[in-house]
Amino acid sequence: MGAFILKRVLQALFVVLVVTLFVAYAVQLSGDPALMLSQGAGSVTEQDLQNIRAGLGLDRPFVVQYADFVRGVLVGDFGNSFMGGTPVSRLIADALPATLALASLSLLLSVLVSVPLGIQAAVKQGKGIDQVIRIFSLVGLSFPNFWLAIMLVLLLSIPFPILPPSGWDGPVTLGMPALTIARILPATNVPLVRPELPRTLVAPHPTAAPH
Repeated sequence: MGAFILKRVLQALFVVLVVTLFVAYAVQLSGDPALMLSQGAGSVTEQDLQNIRAGLGLDRPFVVQYADFVRGVLVGDFGNSFMGGTPVSRLIADALPATLALASLSLLLSVLVSVPLGIQAAVKQGKGIDQVIRIFSLVGLSFPNFWLAIMLVLLLSIPFPILPPSGWDGPVTLGMPALTIARILPATNVPLVRPELPRTLVAPHPTAAPH
């Protein structure tokens, strides 16, 4: 068991390393941040651009930049944002409470919907209700999140102002994005619960060992 856990941890670290390396290289190819930051600043000379690159550490080789990034991540330092110079760790900390609340509410809604539907589909296998639930799951997978979010705004925010379409003003603002995110989870969880429940119910229970 210990070797299995160690193997999985090493695989996860390798995946994270590869993904961050790929993203860092893609950022390098996306354009010159110095040019992006200097847009709208009027007359900008090449020396000004070089000063911006030096201030951001972009004048160093890519390998050195990436190594500094990895060292910073290991100690919790993600650097500063290009826009505004705010520490990235502060931006993450500011957004983390709302993100965790949204993820928790979306997971709760998906469980409250998918588990009863999966049980009902398993109990009524081959019957009409089972077919309806399976079609519901398939339709749920067919709707992209961005389209569903627009439809919910048009339905629940404009003609009937039930939920706010955006912003952060307390728990009520989690309703719209939570509904959007939670929609796809029952569509994937119901097909998992439906076949597993009968196997679980008919699985033989271990008999008690004689004394």
